[in-house]
Amino acid sequence: MRHTGPVAGRVDPAPATDGRPDRLRASRLTSIGLPLATAALLGVHIVVSLSIYWSVAVLALASALHLVTIGRHPARWWLVGAVVVLAAVSVARHPVGTDLWSYQAYGRTLSEYRENPFETAPIDHLDDPVMLRVNPAYLDVPSAYGPVFVVVAAGVSKVSGTSELAGRLMWQGLAVAAVFATMVILARRRVSAGALAAFALHPIVAYQLVHLAHNDVLVGLLILAGCLAGQRDRSNIAALSFAGAALVKAPSGIALVVFLAWLVSNRRTVEAVRAVGVAAATAFVTMAPFGITTSLDPILGSRGQANATNIWNAVRGGWRTFTWMPIIETSATAGPLVSTLAIVVPVLVALGATYLLRDRPLYEPLTVGLLAWLVLSLYPSAWYYAWLLPLVALWAPRPRLLIAGQVALYQVATQSWLFPLAALIGGDGELGVIDRLPAPLLGITSLAGLALVAWLVFHPRRAEPRPGRDAMRVTEAAQPS
Repeated sequence: MRHTGPVAGRVDPAPATDGRPDRLRASRLTSIGLPLATAALLGVHIVVSLSIYWSVAVLALASALHLVTIGRHPARWWLVGAVVVLAAVSVARHPVGTDLWSYQAYGRTLSEYRENPFETAPIDHLDDPVMLRVNPAYLDVPSAYGPVFVVVAAGVSKVSGTSELAGRLMWQGLAVAAVFATMVILARRRVSAGALAAFALHPIVAYQLVHLAHNDVLVGLLILAGCLAGQRDRSNIAALSFAGAALVKAPSGIALVVFLAWLVSNRRTVEAVRAVGVAAATAFVTMAPFGITTSLDPILGSRGQANATNIWNAVRGGWRTFTWMPIIETSATAGPLVSTLAIVVPVLVALGATYLLRDRPLYEPLTVGLLAWLVLSLYPSAWYYAWLLPLVALWAPRPRLLIAGQVALYQVATQSWLFPLAALIGGDGELGVIDRLPAPLLGITSLAGLALVAWLVFHPRRAEPRPGRDAMRVTEAAQPS
């Protein structure tokens, strides 16, 4: 009988293996662990009270992990779970230095006092507890937000009343709803889990949009909806969405400009004219109840307003402000020349990029135009990048990673801008090397943004049919004659 068992004294060789089970196991752990680790670090950054130095260090580490997560195909449902938990953590702690109390004040001016928030400032009702929560710097400032957002704010303030907790949770809840609505739209587009993570787990989303409840999350949602409608040749719906975004926050109207330029560049002039009509009608209907000129005055009055982190300070204060000077000593309002250039230059860059990318899907010129505007703006803020973050998920892996990295770098650079202030207030008044690093870091970040704009425009990419007419042509060409 044939012996089939082991032979005494013989050691059978281990079965041949290519290590695939180990690699699969490691890949599985990575796809689960990376989104959870990213969410955990962001939770620490938001909830735990740390010094500004440690806070920025945690933010930088979370940003680096997020970029690794984008490229490593995270497990989709674990990613969604991480986002849900992170959203809950983000609303658990009371936000500090947020604009949501200004939102609440403008809404209450309309809903409670039946006054025009474009004429009445929070300081006119200081006996109201809601007005007392507004940042003192903005107490005497009427609404610079658009009429669509003022109406939304009136609804929120009407429901929440004077309750601080209810007001905060409603605005944060609205932000969470907008984030998940964006995720649903992207999921329906069948984007990869890494692409979904590029938006949903980005540090700006958790901290700036959910925790601080910035209304830019609504702008980003409307821009994404407009982009997808435009790619499907639904130009009127796209124009309505882009106009809605501008009627929440006026500078985001650059998205509408890019869309119209994209239509004209593709010889779709009739559609562009109709889109202009839809946008103009939307603006008129929403602004007329408040007065056209009245609702425009606060927005136009903010022209020339500059913050400490804009690239134009290199012109206004010399390149030293972007090399080794930790505190910019330039005026908060730019002169007429710089104010004009800061509008004309980014618009021209956006229009030029749109023309060069006219054969590409709409999300490409739209992303590049928004990025150019934000880098060259007089008043850039980290949360403004929420306008383009949903579009990042539509890009190919390499540009997606670069754009997400640029946005994360900008947030880290602007957060580190507080180093000198912390040293002067809480320290001995002496500025160390680390306190002087944010200035050159911000300069490098701004120049990197301009370089990224150029790369996105001129880097050769594989041609792909645009949704809508191009896709129909491809389908027709494939059919037998």
